[in-house]
Amino acid sequence: MFSIRYIVSQFFKRISIVLIILLITYFLMYPSYKTIVVSTAYHAAAVAAYVASQHKALTATQMKELIHNIFCNILTYRYHLCSPLCGCHTPEIVNEFNLLGYFLISFLTFHFPPCSADYSSLGFTGSNTAAIIAQAIPRTVLLLVTSVIVGLLLAIYIGPYIANKRGSVADNVITIVSMITWSFPVFYIAMIMIYVFAIEMKIFPPGRMMSVPPPSTPLGVVLDVLWHLALPMITLAFMHFGGGALVVRSLLLDVLREDYILTARAKGVPERKILYNHALRAAAPSIVVMCAIALAEAFGGAIVTEMVFNWPGMGLLYWRAIESMDAAMIMAVTYVTVLIYAVTLFIADILVLILDPRLRKGLT
Repeated sequence: MFSIRYIVSQFFKRISIVLIILLITYFLMYPSYKTIVVSTAYHAAAVAAYVASQHKALTATQMKELIHNIFCNILTYRYHLCSPLCGCHTPEIVNEFNLLGYFLISFLTFHFPPCSADYSSLGFTGSNTAAIIAQAIPRTVLLLVTSVIVGLLLAIYIGPYIANKRGSVADNVITIVSMITWSFPVFYIAMIMIYVFAIEMKIFPPGRMMSVPPPSTPLGVVLDVLWHLALPMITLAFMHFGGGALVVRSLLLDVLREDYILTARAKGVPERKILYNHALRAAAPSIVVMCAIALAEAFGGAIVTEMVFNWPGMGLLYWRAIESMDAAMIMAVTYVTVLIYAVTLFIADILVLILDPRLRKGLT
């Protein structure tokens, strides 16, 4: 019962974060959003008037008046906006709060306003904002989640080893390498990797997700994507390994001093079993949180990574939207990124509850 109450409370905490970010986004972007709403309403009015003119001949004056009337009805009844164009005058702050309800409902249901830029050069089809984001998310997941998982698996495997060999040559070497990879910005390491493995050695392509023109067979497409994925994935996995190994090492240094670890060693339990079955299990909740944060932050940091490797995902889409000053896409991608972050952390909360009996006991 208490565990369910804890899960529900965490769920509402994550939802509140998403709503707060939505509110901040709305009030910061209100002038641009209002412009989008007005232009969308006028376009819808023009389409409706054109359809009406197919059934009844209208003069230019009648057509203009019909568009104006439909436009005002849409603004008033759909968006709850009061515009001087329709003979209505209210303080702008009233309009701002009137439009807020429509904004929240439309974004929470993924009915984003139409984008104004062309993203076909990035490989996205269509002009619907939600559809373009839906195409970008799997590409970002393929690159970032794969690299984060590989890097963290290496960290979880090597971290306990160097924690157990504290002060040894292996510990010092891996710690120094980890600090270096953790300290350098991702674009710097990425450019070095591109220069060495793509330009000099010509083992991997320097960027993009697929060759131009793409292979003609499904198997060829898969292999081509994996070939393009290899270099950015290795680069990011190498960087996530550095930070992850240091965190795992730090967590296990305290665990290895616990009495039950010393007792297990006195009983002659093999060292590998102590490290990976006993110590690592005790540190599992903290490691799960670290992995969740790394996965969530990967989406937030995708903009730099995807720009360097010209990978057409959420990050590159966000950058192109900023370049094009596409307010609709900027707001939509911001919301989706925050939502992914909140969902990831919520899943981590549930996994920590499952893995940590001390937390379950504290909730009873």
